[in-house]
Amino acid sequence: MKYGGPDGELGASLRYISQRYSMPYREVSGLLTDIGTEDTEMFHYIQFFLNKIKIINIYTHKNNDK
Repeated sequence: MKYGGPDGELGASLRYISQRYSMPYREVSGLLTDIGTEDTEMFHYIQFFLNKIKIINIYTHKNNDK
């Protein structure tokens, strides 16, 4: 799974969100918004896990210095 680049998840979610503004049908516009925001929610999980790893690494480095 690619997160960056033109074919990545972030690019796809931004395309869904930007296409909603040119959609003449309100129902489809709402669907594009839902899909785009759901794709961006994945990045919150990635950030959470990276922060957990960082905290664990900081904690283990502090304990190794003693």
